[in-house]
Amino acid sequence: MRRIFACALVLLALPFVLSASATRASLVGLSLRFENGAGPAIARIGDPRRYLQEIDVISTIETTTDRGIAPVIEGGDLSALDWRGVAMVEEDWRAPGDGTWTRMRFYRGARWMQASGAFVALGTDARGYPVGTPLVMLSGSDGEWRREGVGTDDGFIRRFNARQIATGCRAKYDCSNGTRFVAQALVQLRGALHPDQDSQRIDPRARHITLWWSAQPLRLRRQALVTPTAAQLGYGYGLQPNLELVTPPANGSYYAPGETLRARITLRDGQGVRLHAPGSLPSYGQFLRGEITSGLRYFDGFRLEMTTYYALKHREGNSFVTLSGPIDKVRVPRATTGVEQFFMPQAVSASTVPDGFTGLASLVPNTVFPGAFGQPQLWELPVSDEVTFTLPMDAQPGTYVMAVKFRREFAGESLNRGSTLNLQVGTATPTAFDPGTGPCSTCHSGESTLANVLHGIGDRSACYACHSPLTFEPDGALDIRVHMVHSRSSRFPGDINDCGLCHTRTPTGPFRNSGEDGATLTLSP
Repeated sequence: MRRIFACALVLLALPFVLSASATRASLVGLSLRFENGAGPAIARIGDPRRYLQEIDVISTIETTTDRGIAPVIEGGDLSALDWRGVAMVEEDWRAPGDGTWTRMRFYRGARWMQASGAFVALGTDARGYPVGTPLVMLSGSDGEWRREGVGTDDGFIRRFNARQIATGCRAKYDCSNGTRFVAQALVQLRGALHPDQDSQRIDPRARHITLWWSAQPLRLRRQALVTPTAAQLGYGYGLQPNLELVTPPANGSYYAPGETLRARITLRDGQGVRLHAPGSLPSYGQFLRGEITSGLRYFDGFRLEMTTYYALKHREGNSFVTLSGPIDKVRVPRATTGVEQFFMPQAVSASTVPDGFTGLASLVPNTVFPGAFGQPQLWELPVSDEVTFTLPMDAQPGTYVMAVKFRREFAGESLNRGSTLNLQVGTATPTAFDPGTGPCSTCHSGESTLANVLHGIGDRSACYACHSPLTFEPDGALDIRVHMVHSRSSRFPGDINDCGLCHTRTPTGPFRNSGEDGATLTLSP
């Protein structure tokens, strides 16, 4: 029966790979996530045309002994795949802040990781029979990004790999005392490139979304479609973060060094409906217990253990507000930001000395890290929708940028979105941002623009206050992030060693391309 159903899915899907176009604004992405074969229920709200936006299939097995990734090869939801050729390609060490070290090892090269394929999602009724028209997402292969022609890739980001996480190591490079080892295989496809062509309505008879993958043709995965709660019915799809300055400059024109300013966060759905009560945001405890009916997400790194390029960074939910400037002087911060900074009302990620600009950040809510280090009661405190920044006395004059970013997972739609606003400090005369890199639009165009992928922020001047090197995330620096993502991808259509592809000026610092580089290679003042 399962073989017949899998074949039927393929046959049903073929005529609809190039389906009729629809208005882009009316389409709603569908995010499917399966952990060890199980996925969360999806509330069915309205009848929009849906397209496959995110697919994550994860197999996780925890052991008390170090067996590499053998546990997920020998058993688990993805063990039946063709693992021939798999090999470790990279090792990463980081200090989580509790006196121990975490080691991650990453694996690539298995045949299933490299081969092209297709995903088909279809509604199934209460008896398990297909109903309606399928949704199709072609995954492409690991070594080529096909933008045109037959078999064009449907996902901009394709990350098929495996990793092992070892926690509690007594020292860097020494995990002989370890007792927790997590092996994980990850199928990650996201960033739909043709939503207008690949969208369909989910049949009203459907009770599940069933996912078929060509690499496992006899394995079907299902997520239930459920009736929404009354609270969920009050919201629509979409996410629109907004920032508003609450305190105007004291002199009526620009903020002065040493001045304190407040900004208000407002989060709305695509129809403009507020996702939180005025004056407050949900508590972190509510998030951890799954009690936020609007779907707003907060930092989920303690559970996901995500890492750059390889694993689940898109699901991190790291909600931040940052302030940086002058934007004509922003660059990758030189100093490393310690975990202790996130116990403060504002974290300082860059300073006039040695960085030449000011970078401030506020994690929302700012009780996340204090609660994780022995004070979990703080996670239940009320959360204000306002953030406060105090400019340092040596803040340089010019245009500053404030940015906010959030993630929302609601009724099967997952979005990372942000927004920015500019303000003046020390002068009423605007200054201009010159990134020294670009044009990113050579590859990031259409559905893959920076305003759609990553944090959903197209203003690159806002990246620098958040992306400094961190003691617990040494690959957090902006230069490392960009180099890692593009150099690890076999689909990048260029020579990663040709700096002129992206840099409009000759780089003067070291080429940093890993967390180890972030911990050992210091940028010059």
